[in-house]
Amino acid sequence: MRIAVVSPFVPYEGIPHAGGEYVRKHTRALAASGHKVTVVAPLSADNLDAVAQLDNGVEAVLYETDHLLTDRRRNLVQRLFTLRRLAAHARSIEESPEASEVIARADAIEYQWTETGWIRVASRRDSPLRTKPSVVIAHDVIHQRERRARDAARHFSVLWFIRHLKLLASTHDERRIIGSSTAVLALSEKDATMLRSLYSADLTGWVNPPLDFSQEPRNASPEPTPRVLFVGAFHRQENASAAHWFLNEVWPLVTTQRPDARAVFAGASPDANLLARSNADPSIEVTGYLPRLDEQYQRAAVIVVPLHQGAGVKFKTISALLAGRPLVTTRVGIEGILPDDSPLVWAVADDPIQFAAGILGALKDPAGAAVVAEQARTWAAETYSERRFVGDIRDFFERLAPIESA
Repeated sequence: MRIAVVSPFVPYEGIPHAGGEYVRKHTRALAASGHKVTVVAPLSADNLDAVAQLDNGVEAVLYETDHLLTDRRRNLVQRLFTLRRLAAHARSIEESPEASEVIARADAIEYQWTETGWIRVASRRDSPLRTKPSVVIAHDVIHQRERRARDAARHFSVLWFIRHLKLLASTHDERRIIGSSTAVLALSEKDATMLRSLYSADLTGWVNPPLDFSQEPRNASPEPTPRVLFVGAFHRQENASAAHWFLNEVWPLVTTQRPDARAVFAGASPDANLLARSNADPSIEVTGYLPRLDEQYQRAAVIVVPLHQGAGVKFKTISALLAGRPLVTTRVGIEGILPDDSPLVWAVADDPIQFAAGILGALKDPAGAAVVAEQARTWAAETYSERRFVGDIRDFFERLAPIESA
């Protein structure tokens, strides 16, 4: 099968965000299954550099556009109708000789991220973008993400009403994208079930994302300063909010009992407030962007995922399990991965007192925490293995093949 993968990013080894790495593994799995894969992405400096770094078996074409998918400069209407800002990309693809040829020759078209599926909705009625069989790769459920963002605002405040309008608009547009697609692939069983419930999507499957990686054995002698690690891209609102909730509500409770502990925030784009806190408090470290996180995982005594917003499977949580470190997380952080009461998770808590108690418990009982963490690592290495993922992708597209040939 010839598959055109419409994506905001051309994937390459070392791409600095988890979603892009998923696209890399996904396209590589398609190629390994015998499909001819071509990524169709907007022309940008990053994507132009990435074309030369594609995995074997994956090709790419770039189309020119004045509206990059990653552009955050939006007016109020564009922020409320966040999916519709991608409409211009349909015309850009249709007017690009190279991109339109790839779309025309494709047996099926994939849209990485639900938002990208608006390109199909906005295309001409007779465009191959609309008439070809389409698969939406739902990295998360937009309805859930926007509902949580609304509920985080003070009830019936101006911000609450703005976010409520955005929730209504996003749910309406997500329904159009999901409901009109040939098939939908979610990244967890929980998300697949939610999409079926919300939008009655007929052919909705799910796969566990391939995130297995190897870590060196943990040092026999722990560091004298116990490091509590939170990994995230802090330009994402849910990660920034989580970091500040953790520092304001949880960290003082930890340092009262363990003044030797250090909170480490590893990831790109920390905001000014987070940087100011690290400059003023020696117990807080902000690394900024790191090309690799191996050392941070290796040095961590505890990994935390203090998220209260967002949706979809949290890749950072899976990475924490794979790193073989005790995990303290909220329910949002673990959803779609393990149940709240799983013995593979050291602590699950939404309350700051209980969250802090989980961290302190792991620091007090490092041997017991290490046993739990090693069991979790073994489970995650099998569940999120690339070998299993390739098989799941192959099976999903075999289900799609009769529809494509009908």
